[in-house]
Amino acid sequence: MPLARDNLLSLGQNFPVSNQKNNENSEFHSEFYSGIYQVKLDSISLFFDETPLLKGKSLKNLLNLNFSKYKLHELAPDIGSKDPEFAAPWLWSMPEVFRKKLTAYSEYYFNEVNKQNILADVVRYNFSNGMQLSSKEILRHTLQEQVPRGLLPQENRAHSMTWSLPWPLLQQQDNSFVSQTVVDIEGIVQALLDKVVAWHRQGKLDLYLQTRSHPQGALRIQAVEMDPATEVNWRVD
Repeated sequence: MPLARDNLLSLGQNFPVSNQKNNENSEFHSEFYSGIYQVKLDSISLFFDETPLLKGKSLKNLLNLNFSKYKLHELAPDIGSKDPEFAAPWLWSMPEVFRKKLTAYSEYYFNEVNKQNILADVVRYNFSNGMQLSSKEILRHTLQEQVPRGLLPQENRAHSMTWSLPWPLLQQQDNSFVSQTVVDIEGIVQALLDKVVAWHRQGKLDLYLQTRSHPQGALRIQAVEMDPATEVNWRVD
């Protein structure tokens, strides 16, 4: 059974218990942390969903590997806030989408939440126990300890940050409104993708391409090269 933080017992509660109970808790905690450290990061997947060009093949037709062994694990909405001992120390300075599950209460906010969720979900972590965790939730899960810190989402302190590969994450019409929160999330994801690609180029990380519409398939990425100046910025649907 995958190790999930939302199924864990709360730790450190100050209730009077017998020595036998204390021993049982110590054994449980020892067994739990031992199990966590046996789980390893297998690889990282990049999730993109592109509408195919006219008469062109959809992206899922290129996914020649079976990745059904990895199951996306979604945390309970408040995991991390109730169990701060399991969260990354810098979680509380991250945008809200990384700290909890967002809920939309209006049509406008639905579009905003949807945009934030898609941006924060570009990177997913594949673990040896079959669990797949999104970059928007990894900081609230114990398995973030098994991921090198450089491969985790970090607070975007420098808004003037430049990246070696400026990914076209926000494709939208000219003059359309973009909230500051979305801009902040994009900066965090751009910086994360930069680190992921650097590790991949150094041969320290296996990288795959997947889609949300066909999550069972994957394509192994051999190299990442992109020149935005030569990219086509329009399509015929």
